[in-house]
Amino acid sequence: MTSSRFINLVAALGTALADAQGRACESTGVLQSDAAALITVGYHPGMSVGALAPIIGFTQSAAVRSVGRLVSQGLIERGRARDKRQVELTLTPAGASLREKILAARQRAVETATAALDPWQQVDLEPMVERMLAALTRDRESADHICRLCDETVCTPDTCPVERVAVLQEAKS
Repeated sequence: MTSSRFINLVAALGTALADAQGRACESTGVLQSDAAALITVGYHPGMSVGALAPIIGFTQSAAVRSVGRLVSQGLIERGRARDKRQVELTLTPAGASLREKILAARQRAVETATAALDPWQQVDLEPMVERMLAALTRDRESADHICRLCDETVCTPDTCPVERVAVLQEAKS
């Protein structure tokens, strides 16, 4: 049985890391949800607002407003998809530059916490974190949501525990 104290510690760590990432995103001048939109569109250019909404945890209408803010700031462009009912989203050069700043700020924020561990402790902790992330991944939508602020160049589909579970779930469907 898991101790209540351990649950409290893990929950507090999760909250503190989420807060640190939020502050890191906002230090670049954008809301965390808008940062997630920039990061996601940067990895998946041409995606629609409908595809973006569940990844950033928004309703369709809230995602439209987020994209509207980013368009008005010159960070995202809307384009026509083959299906004329859809709009494809792509980053502008300014959006791509800001996206890199957000990812760097996020990395610095999380490094503050991980720097408290010796390198060997980080190596020992990594598989445990992978198992916890895999346990939290239910399907493709949850996987994309979990990784909405991730630097997808760091984990490959083969090395990302979240992606591996999502692929297995898709294969079962």
